[in-house]
Amino acid sequence: MKTTKMIALQILVCCIVIATWKALESDTRRRWEQAYDSADNAVVEVATLTTIGTGFIFRYSRQSLIVTNEHVIEGASNIKIHFQDSIVADADIVDASSTNDIAVLRPRGVDLTRYAQLTEGTSHNLQIGDELMTIGYPLGESHHLSIGLYAGREKRQEIGHLLRLNMPVDPGNSGGPLIDDEGRVVGIVTLKDSRSSSISFAIPIEQIRLLKLP
Repeated sequence: MKTTKMIALQILVCCIVIATWKALESDTRRRWEQAYDSADNAVVEVATLTTIGTGFIFRYSRQSLIVTNEHVIEGASNIKIHFQDSIVADADIVDASSTNDIAVLRPRGVDLTRYAQLTEGTSHNLQIGDELMTIGYPLGESHHLSIGLYAGREKRQEIGHLLRLNMPVDPGNSGGPLIDDEGRVVGIVTLKDSRSSSISFAIPIEQIRLLKLP
């Protein structure tokens, strides 16, 4: 009888653990679905004659601008922004820094407030193993989603401290937003480790404060 009760108790505990795990998994999935839905409309393609990258509409200092990597638009005389609703606009450079690999753009003739506006989070509170997301245009794939893990910080001589990620990114992801599960931007995807398919890096979003914005 005791053995039967013990087995029944063990089965009950297992059922509770499985139900709890499924509930937590479902809650995590919903958070990422909500984060993607709220951010996707703010992600744009940034194209020059030689390069395709990603950018995002960012609400900063009470204005809406497009943020991307400086290396995406480096040396370009013509920059075009492709919005999700198929609008295409020429863009002017507001400011750019090759040192920090950040560029801020303003499209001509487009009211950015009609789209979603991403806001600044903080990279300082990230913990090893935190899940993060990016949306971009890798290899020409439109609004492709990647989810990975924060793996720490790494100093690169040419850029400075970067966020190290266990996240697959490809050419075209450059300039995309690195987003936490609350939909806030904590970094800007900038490069991948050529030796690995899953190690990549992002610029801490706080670096945008070093630019000279109007």
